[in-house]
Amino acid sequence: MTMLINRRLALAGLGVAGLGAALALPAAPARAAVAADDPDVLRVQDYLQRLTTVAARFIQVGPEGQVAQGQVWLQRPGRLRFEYQQPPGLLLVGDGFLLRLFDPEVNQTTDVPIDQSPAGMLLDETIDLGGAVEVLDVYRHDGVLEMTVADKAEPGAGTLTVVFTEQPFELRQWYVQDAQGLTTRVTLVEAQYGVKIDPRLFVLQNAAQPGEGSNR
Repeated sequence: MTMLINRRLALAGLGVAGLGAALALPAAPARAAVAADDPDVLRVQDYLQRLTTVAARFIQVGPEGQVAQGQVWLQRPGRLRFEYQQPPGLLLVGDGFLLRLFDPEVNQTTDVPIDQSPAGMLLDETIDLGGAVEVLDVYRHDGVLEMTVADKAEPGAGTLTVVFTEQPFELRQWYVQDAQGLTTRVTLVEAQYGVKIDPRLFVLQNAAQPGEGSNR
């Protein structure tokens, strides 16, 4: 049962460290980090620091090509909510401290600290791309800018790539590659930025209670 929950978390597009299982891929060759004062790095850092809220539909593609979709709300710092259409009732909520996954199939809630997720960088109160994270690559193509980062303390734990449209400059996608080389991609559709979000969305109200399948 725990393995099922872990697999669901790994597929949630947030790259929770240590979750999921697969054959390890050969290690990628080391790359020189992009300087923290690079103009593109500073542009991304400034954008993410000013980002307050996002509400959108999402399409998520897992490492084996599995597709999920639903609604996502993000509010910096620390809060997010993924409502999955399938299975109905599957929720992933960030309450400012924890990522909480409620799986109705097994009536189980799993809690993981937000800072254990590479994508937690999107939710940090202070965005410092020269601090705890290291910028590995900045890549432009077809009107988009992609930037890949990794945790300096655990460079082998995985990477997060954030994707922005150039005109206008907006966050449209991110993908996480875990330590086994498996990639989960989340694309935002019909995204609205800077909108007011009901704070009750960031409370997991129907989570399993202790003793009723909760995993804490």
